[in-house]
Amino acid sequence: MESEVSGLLGRVAQLVETAGIPFMVAGSFTSTAHCLPRSTQDP
Repeated sequence: MESEVSGLLGRVAQLVETAGIPFMVAGSFTSTAHCLPRSTQDP
């Protein structure tokens, strides 16, 4: 899973950088890419 998410994020980052679009990746994508569990703690 980690390599799939990292690969996806890498491709997206390359596309937006090439287009000159400022961006920031946040939320569950970043925690998954760093192999950290993320719980939404929904009721």
